Amino acid sequence: KGRSHGQVESWDHEITEIGLERTTCHGVCPAYTIIVKSDGSFRYVGESFVKKEGKHTGRVKKGSFNELAKFIRDEGYMDLDSNYYRAVTDHPAAFTTVVMNGKRKVICNYANAGPTKLWAIEQLIDKLLLEAKWDDTAKPGTD
Repeated sequence: KGRSHGQVESWDHEITEIGLERTTCHGVCPAYTIIVKSDGSFRYVGESFVKKEGKHTGRVKKGSFNELAKFIRDEGYMDLDSNYYRAVTDHPAAFTTVVMNGKRKVICNYANAGPTKLWAIEQLIDKLLLEAKWDDTAKPGTD
């Protein structure tokens, strides 16, 4: 798929939201959900085996969101299957969600059974968290 230089440089990826939910397992799998909007704001809920438990908000760099959104678009995320499953038990699942052109697509990737580009997208969403600026003005125990 060839794209002109103008298309490659453009942030016109039509993606307004990117999310990731990682589920628990019987071991120490981190369980959390993050939803990032195209303006850079995010909502995060840490459930277990994470550095930050509870509900949090913050911001990521818009440029980082846009780079990830372009990668998601270019890798054909919207054309992937909705479920990838391996016949094993006690593995975590990763649910990615993307809103593109007003359409929401959710993909369940159980036990990393999906294509490597889906794994890469999950890793890149996690990377956004590493660069995040957290709005931690709330005191522990408050909502």
